[in-house]
Amino acid sequence: MPLTLRKMPVRKLVLADNSNSTPAADASAVRQMIEKARFLDCGDRAICVEFSQHVDADANAVALALAAALEAAPPVDGMEEALPTYRSVLITYDPLRTSGERMRSQIRRILSTLYLAQAAGRELEIPVHYGGPAFLDH
Repeated sequence: MPLTLRKMPVRKLVLADNSNSTPAADASAVRQMIEKARFLDCGDRAICVEFSQHVDADANAVALALAAALEAAPPVDGMEEALPTYRSVLITYDPLRTSGERMRSQIRRILSTLYLAQAAGRELEIPVHYGGPAFLDH
């Protein structure tokens, strides 16, 4: 008996120069979340950019988009890694090659180029088997 998942709209953040996507209706709420992002120093080798204090789908979309943008094109020599969580991104860097202030400046620049887009969902069929030889606990 296959399980069919219905089409659902997918929310994602994309770079502003992507003309193939249309802005979502609630883009202003996401823009406000980006503008209010908290930059937290994590020692001398990392910065945490926090978008929400709660688990939130919009914060996750922002975190994933920022991490992808940073990994695709590191903004400064010395950035090492961007690690997204559900509501933030931890960015590590080499303090001998760049400064925390320079990293924050470049992260803010990248954040200003993101916007929320609404993408069409798709139907996905996943075969599911209950009982029988596939059922290991019988």
